[in-house]
Amino acid sequence: MKPLVAIASNIEGDLAPPPFYAQAVTQAGGRPQELGPVVGENLPGLLGRFDALVLCGGNDIDPCFFGQKRHPAAKLCARQRDETELLLAKAFFDAKKPILAICRGLQVLNVALGGDLHQHIYDLPGTRLLHSSFYLRHGIAVERDSLLGGIFGGRERLVVNSTHHQALARVAEGLRVIARSEDGLVEAVQHGDLVLGTQFHPERMLLEGHAPIFDWFIARAGAAAEVKG
Repeated sequence: MKPLVAIASNIEGDLAPPPFYAQAVTQAGGRPQELGPVVGENLPGLLGRFDALVLCGGNDIDPCFFGQKRHPAAKLCARQRDETELLLAKAFFDAKKPILAICRGLQVLNVALGGDLHQHIYDLPGTRLLHSSFYLRHGIAVERDSLLGGIFGGRERLVVNSTHHQALARVAEGLRVIARSEDGLVEAVQHGDLVLGTQFHPERMLLEGHAPIFDWFIARAGAAAEVKG
């Protein structure tokens, strides 16, 4: 049986996840399913059904969730999406189920675990790259002994895309920073061998060599499915 992967989240009043996430999961051998709003009492059933979680890109998290006031450049999602994804991130993390957190998803994961964000990276004196450009490709330095390094055969540099104006500031306890951009922003984190977060969008770079990220993720999800029986 192919592993069942939750894709968060399809919330009324907010944009549905683009098809690239589901396509990437399917191509790697998984069964994707988008989730709608989730409340606490739904979690046991969801954790019993799903083998892994994808946290998707999107607009910004309400900074009230990490103790800050809203920056003028922030573009917020529907609050119900924030609440749903923060809940899912913490629940799947605590249940030790595989998580692939992408762009906003990386930020959601960090906030769910107690970290916070730079709300507008262009306020930082060291930011040199136009990270919010859909067309930008730039290099990142990868720790060779990390999940990302292992996925790419020990490579210490990758070329990635970039569509964000926020980034991780204080990294949550338990998350290891494993890649940074040329101007020092956090580009990837991991927790053990089950959780990977990327600030870039591998689902949009499958034809540019990033499919191994989803191959790794679905392999982990498949192992979780076998344990579930």
